[in-house]
Amino acid sequence: MTGVLVVAGGAVYVAAAFDNPRTSFPTATYKLVPPSTLVGGAYRLKEGTFVEPAKKLYDAEDRKDAKDFRATYTGAAKAGAFQELTMRGLYGRLKNSTLQRHDMVMDATIANEKTVVVPRKEIQVAGANVVFSCETASSQSYGTKTVCAWADENTAGCVEFKPHSSLEQAAAETSRIRDDMRKPIDG
Repeated sequence: MTGVLVVAGGAVYVAAAFDNPRTSFPTATYKLVPPSTLVGGAYRLKEGTFVEPAKKLYDAEDRKDAKDFRATYTGAAKAGAFQELTMRGLYGRLKNSTLQRHDMVMDATIANEKTVVVPRKEIQVAGANVVFSCETASSQSYGTKTVCAWADENTAGCVEFKPHSSLEQAAAETSRIRDDMRKPIDG
């Protein structure tokens, strides 16, 4: 907060200007790097597929210098309930993380043709410094899946889980996936 003290005609006025995080873009310090395996080998890139190279996106009101990618992974026996996951990631200089997170869930579940099976819930996973938005949805085009997304000042991601699961289980797994992919730019 910046303050100014003004004295005029014997009266004292205090003017304060608050820094508005939405008016400036953050510095890019993190990126997403999709590895060939995730969560200690619980998921491997799906055979016959590859990580699409990160594509530069056009600058918009809520993002600058952003790139995105998509990758599909299959679960090993130690993956627990999930047999397949699709990861969509975005990194750059991002504003309004809440909107970014909600948009990613909407995009992943094709809003105009879905039936919500378990309504969206905001979940704070122990040890994570972001909130995860998760829901389970169904449609004729993709069946039933659980989707969880996060967004911070530099990274946003959405993980689609099949088969579907509890929102809490998907949020915890999304947090581990985020930890595996989010890397310092200089690292």
